[in-house]
Amino acid sequence: MKTENNKNEISIIILILLISLASVGASIIMPSLPEVASSFFIPVNKVQFVITAFVFGYAISQILYGPISNSFGRKKAIIAGLSISTLGSLLCVISYNFEFLIIGRIIMAIGAGCGLNMTFTLINDCFRDSKARQITAYTSCAFAIVPGIALYIGGELTEHLNWRYCFVFQLIYNLVLLILIKTMPETLNKSSRLKFNLNNIFLQYKNVFQNSKIYLHILIAGMTTSIIYVIYSSSPIISSTNFHMSPISYSHHAIFITISYFIGNIITGKITKYLHHITLYVLGACIVTLGAFILIYFSAYKPTNPIMFFLATSIIFLGLPLIFTTTTSEIMTIAVDKSTTSSIFSFGFMLITFGSTILMSTLKYNLVITLPALIIVMVIIINTLIFWQYLKIKTLNG
Repeated sequence: MKTENNKNEISIIILILLISLASVGASIIMPSLPEVASSFFIPVNKVQFVITAFVFGYAISQILYGPISNSFGRKKAIIAGLSISTLGSLLCVISYNFEFLIIGRIIMAIGAGCGLNMTFTLINDCFRDSKARQITAYTSCAFAIVPGIALYIGGELTEHLNWRYCFVFQLIYNLVLLILIKTMPETLNKSSRLKFNLNNIFLQYKNVFQNSKIYLHILIAGMTTSIIYVIYSSSPIISSTNFHMSPISYSHHAIFITISYFIGNIITGKITKYLHHITLYVLGACIVTLGAFILIYFSAYKPTNPIMFFLATSIIFLGLPLIFTTTTSEIMTIAVDKSTTSSIFSFGFMLITFGSTILMSTLKYNLVITLPALIIVMVIIINTLIFWQYLKIKTLNG
């Protein structure tokens, strides 16, 4: 039973560090991508597989930790995830070729995937009502700003040391969090644990997939997260080749993207209870579309202007939370089995993101051209899906 003063309450510091685990792992290496390419003598488009590999591992992890934590306890599931992430970080530090680095990134991401999933599970275990909403708000804000902090740290480490120290930082982060997790109480009583049964797990997943509404929301969320990751994976390379920025200079400029995303989350939280979800979708889509057209203008007329590039991407990041938060809320509202639905939803949209980053990594054309082109295609898909949902609601309402 959850109470306001539950003896099993978890420190907010642990929750913030845990929810930020994957964000740090994904973001900290981004300013270093041009240096990684130079280190292994590979083309700049191929180095984006460093991000793609992480997305792939993270997508796989989303269907693992729910069943594991329900059967063996929250604490053991988190310790297992952190141990796997630590192993992956170590492999990245000692990687002797690019393929070895990619393997390390996949392992790191599979482990780091426990962070987001288990944070909300712990909040649900330990808090209720207004306290739960308050803790969720704090952790969500941290989740929004951590990528910017990680980008800054990654830029500093690469500038003054080298790119491998980004993974040394991740290794230390994992070990500190592992020590803190070992001091926390187990929040799931043994009497409440479920027997680990693969047949039951597959049946739960099958029931969720039979709800056709989930596919629309997976597509919308997949397009929004794809935009985030293709921008993050491409912008360091564009900044290096077109703007001749150093890693630290890029990390300073990229902070505006993070601030914009943070503001977008704050705005979404303030207005979401006053507006219909279709209105929120449309507002977010309009902002993202505006940013996409500015990015096209940058590509066509100002390809060496960093102000135009970061203005466009910041506007896009301002609108994305309106779309992503709305579609996440909608899918959880219609879900019967919320835990399994959340896992499938996360797995689905991260799988789409993986496909998008693979596509971006394999395109041989100039990133200044391919990035705006790919984003405008994603924006068209988002707008089409939103319009389709609007038509369905209008039809149902007569």
